[in-house]
Amino acid sequence: MSEVYISVDMDYSSDPIWTSETGDYWINDDLDGYKKLFSAGLMHSLYVYQQIWEASNWSSYLSPSDMINVEAPGMFMIQQASHILSQACAVQIKKEFPDWHVFYWCDASNTRKEVIL
Repeated sequence: MSEVYISVDMDYSSDPIWTSETGDYWINDDLDGYKKLFSAGLMHSLYVYQQIWEASNWSSYLSPSDMINVEAPGMFMIQQASHILSQACAVQIKKEFPDWHVFYWCDASNTRKEVIL
């Protein structure tokens, strides 16, 4: 069986799952493709993570470039919750598939971090 590399991360108009053959180059994957693999709770959390991330990073009122110069009350807390949720989803994937290499995006270091249980 080949190695599995999977990362929980978001970008605009993407799903929160990214895959790689080697852990070097990542391709966005379709979340619905994991419905039969992941638990219902994990799928729900990944969906909520996607919705929170998208809502806190883009709206009809502010675009990403606007966010640099505009203070949006409460957005820091929402973005922190989004980061915590992405890590929690990555940890759950690792629990459900302990042989996989599971990552999440770490804003503090601006890199992917591997989940080690």
